[in-house]
Amino acid sequence: MSLQGKAMSRKRANTPGNTPPIAKAPSTKSSSTKAPSTKPPGKTHLKKEGAHPCHECTACCNYIALEIDEPTTNREYDYIRWYLFRPNVKVYVDWDGDWHLQVDSDCQHLLPNGLCGVYETRPNICRDFDWRDCEKHNDDPAEKWLFTTSEEFLSWFAKQRPKAFQRYEAFCENLRQEAAEPELLRVI
Repeated sequence: MSLQGKAMSRKRANTPGNTPPIAKAPSTKSSSTKAPSTKPPGKTHLKKEGAHPCHECTACCNYIALEIDEPTTNREYDYIRWYLFRPNVKVYVDWDGDWHLQVDSDCQHLLPNGLCGVYETRPNICRDFDWRDCEKHNDDPAEKWLFTTSEEFLSWFAKQRPKAFQRYEAFCENLRQEAAEPELLRVI
């Protein structure tokens, strides 16, 4: 399972260099070649300028996404349904065919003004993200398939994989028949 963020994985298959960077190697340049910093020591006060593409946008700070295995067994299809029973959870398939579990949740360091409270020390995944890869700046949909509910997933499943869906329905029916005694009655 990959721990890369959704924003990193949403590059289009037809874009050059579509392999997402994991982390950049430290620079081999010596510090003497850098221009001296004009920033005062201590906290840097950042400001998103109106012309910047990220002005008034915090889309990449509002979720995390983890790559998951493509479901191939009845149990794995059932896991997808189970994920989608939760609030703020989505499952999507990107344009490369990779499956992802998305959890909508704001970063704890996102400030009310839309800036990053730990910008100077933010994680590499944030540093490496290029705004040109953001779904807000592309005309194409960000994902090939997006499921926000179990019903959406089952509808897609029935249309896209009809034979596997029939096997899954039989699997679910078999489980229901095996559970002849309702579970809550067993504790009485």
